[in-house]
Amino acid sequence: DELALLDQTMQKFQAELAKPDASAQHAGSLDLRYHRLLARFSHNSIVENIYNFVIELFTKTINPIHVGVAEVHQRLHQAIMDRDADKAVEAVREHTAIWISGYQAAHNVG
Repeated sequence: DELALLDQTMQKFQAELAKPDASAQHAGSLDLRYHRLLARFSHNSIVENIYNFVIELFTKTINPIHVGVAEVHQRLHQAIMDRDADKAVEAVREHTAIWISGYQAAHNVG
């Protein structure tokens, strides 16, 4: 049931990103929902609390409509669905690099 809900949420996120007039606000909401589900489905309250705290810190800087975001999210999701920890970690690292470059570009940093 948990994997099905994650999959459904990812499909909605990808569908929004695929639209020519994709809404950054709606895509961002779906992105946060997906990540909050990941935290909840860890079944570890400490991990969930830390994850949600960190996500909340970065919420204002997240731009899901950025080059590479859809692809890296899909790779992360597939790794989770396949239960492939190595590929999941690789996707998270790539996701973080995309976030950093997007943040730097938006704030003329780096």
